[in-house]
Amino acid sequence: MPTFSSQDVPDLSGQVIIVTGGNAGLGLNENNPKFTNIHFLELDIASFESVETAAANFLRQESRLDILINNAGIMMTPEGLTKDGYEIQFGTNVLGPALFTQLLLPYLRNTAKVNTQTRLVMLASAAHARAPKTVYDFDELRTTAPNGHTTERYTMSKLANIH
Repeated sequence: MPTFSSQDVPDLSGQVIIVTGGNAGLGLNENNPKFTNIHFLELDIASFESVETAAANFLRQESRLDILINNAGIMMTPEGLTKDGYEIQFGTNVLGPALFTQLLLPYLRNTAKVNTQTRLVMLASAAHARAPKTVYDFDELRTTAPNGHTTERYTMSKLANIH
């Protein structure tokens, strides 16, 4: 199996990149001397209002977006709801990133006209394979989904990221 390390990252000079979830995990570990001029963009991916504000703030500051990595997410959390009333794992892992992507998509498309390496990355998980057979019970998305185990709620959100 091939390995990938920070040495394999190409020159990203002049590119504008967003990695959500920079406070932990993969986003935090993107500490590489090849990445310079890093700025913090406040974003609570579980809040549509925060997503809209973050996107607007970004669009005021930048004229392009070369790479969007939707990395932020949660897993195996207790029952809960997002600020907008959606099941916490689905809202955080799927709906927030989907809205963020839609708001930034025009910039990605425009940048793709001048940079053929423009990318959108939506992180998922092999756990998607364990999603319940009744994967999208839309009636439950506006509840804490109390009839499903936290693992089921997580695996469903990961399958939705792939879809």
